[in-house]
Amino acid sequence: MLLLEVGEIDKAVEIYKKGLEGQSYAILNLLTSEKAFESFGRVCMEIGEFPVAALSFEKCGNIQKAAEAYYKAKDYLQSAEYFMKAGNFLKAAELYELAGQYGHAADLYYKLKNFEKAALCFEREGDFYKAGRLYQFLGQNQKAIQLLQKVSLEDVEYVKASLLISKAFNQVGLPEMALKKFEEIRKNYSINEETLEVFYDFAEVLLSMNEVEKAKEIYKEIINIDFAYKDVSQKLKRLTAREVERPVLKEEKEKIQEKPQKPERKTKAIQALKKFPFFQNFNEEELNVLWSAIERKEVGEGAVLLEPGSYANGFFLLVQGAVELFTPMGRLIKVVEEAGALLGIAAFFSGETSAIGIKTKKPSKIIMIKGEEILKIMKENEEFSKKLNSYLSISLEKEISLIPQKTPYHIQILEAKKKLL
Repeated sequence: MLLLEVGEIDKAVEIYKKGLEGQSYAILNLLTSEKAFESFGRVCMEIGEFPVAALSFEKCGNIQKAAEAYYKAKDYLQSAEYFMKAGNFLKAAELYELAGQYGHAADLYYKLKNFEKAALCFEREGDFYKAGRLYQFLGQNQKAIQLLQKVSLEDVEYVKASLLISKAFNQVGLPEMALKKFEEIRKNYSINEETLEVFYDFAEVLLSMNEVEKAKEIYKEIINIDFAYKDVSQKLKRLTAREVERPVLKEEKEKIQEKPQKPERKTKAIQALKKFPFFQNFNEEELNVLWSAIERKEVGEGAVLLEPGSYANGFFLLVQGAVELFTPMGRLIKVVEEAGALLGIAAFFSGETSAIGIKTKKPSKIIMIKGEEILKIMKENEEFSKKLNSYLSISLEKEISLIPQKTPYHIQILEAKKKLL
């Protein structure tokens, strides 16, 4: 006992091996001081009696060492609990997963913003709503649809799951399936105080599909229940008065048309572009070539420029107004109001489906750089391509400094940067 009190671990191990093997629990019950418990825990770790080591470390309050000892003993659930107490949440999540406690693991991964692992663990736990919601957030819409369709009619999240299915169908380019899901919910569920938020979100999806009349019907029912609910009354007023241009999902369906321009105005228009830093990189000849890739638009509030989970067919420059960047789950990332700001370059140059959505916050003027045309110009003009890549890489570098690490958008920016270098 004295050796344990003074911390003579090596000598204590030697004596234990000579005649005290198998007596570890008995020795543990004789100890009284924290120093002795700490030392005996270390002895047990040396001789491989990990469960006793864990108990000894518990007695002296060394939570981290207790967690490590339980891990060595392959008691992953207890190890997870103690890593939680020690504040090592990532290790706790990994061990909960190893122990088959997928719900606990998923909750921790979610808090740590490791959404990929959280989605996987929610799926293994059988919580298809939470798993599907996260897969949609990550841009994996097909996987999201597959899981959300498993949410049963009896599940309290069924209506919310149906909303997400509708959104996902819309994002993968199947608006008719999105509408079918909406009609199913409209037929079987009424708008009441408990479903206001869900139907409000459904109306937003309908607007993104240019189903304005259906959206207005929902808004009218909502204000009959709660006139002050969110911004419904203002939206209904604007839609009824046709003050805004309705947002649409597909480019070929857009009602927005570029105003015809007389040839003699082209030179003045090109000169006007030079007030924006992006266009200042190019000489007169290059700007004339670039002109073929430019499409100017005036869009109303709420116009969706890029849907989360869809492929970008170009990128944008904000001339005037304001736009919102948002996640696939609708959470606002940031508002952009700076004239000349570039939008959607990460989605376009990464070649993957967009990790974010972009929509106008108020009526705005936008320049779209059409993807097919700009890629053709880059292929045919090496010097132009170098200038463009250099400027866009700098823009992405600035953007990534403002975005939390390991989020889908952050990862997409990194991927775009690699392809531009």
